[in-house]
Amino acid sequence: MAADDSATIAELRTEVQQFVDDRDWNQFHAPKNLAMALAIEAAELMEHFQWIGVDESRALVDDTARVQAIGEEVAAMFFATRWRWPTPWDSI
Repeated sequence: MAADDSATIAELRTEVQQFVDDRDWNQFHAPKNLAMALAIEAAELMEHFQWIGVDESRALVDDTARVQAIGEEVAAMFFATRWRWPTPWDSI
């Protein structure tokens, strides 16, 4: 796989597809299930901000552990939305 600063979406999709294939998860990846997964991941992202104010949410960039956790939720949303269907951005 390419470095983080040079990986294309196509390369990421290939890596994720291999991960899914290795676990035989395709049987679970119907559009309905992927839509539900996206909604769940979005809710998990929102939990990080649920009871804090705008200024507190902006200050989270200084909390490495929280930034990591939030990044994991954003990544999960990315894969729930992008790995399955081609998009105009696939060649980026």
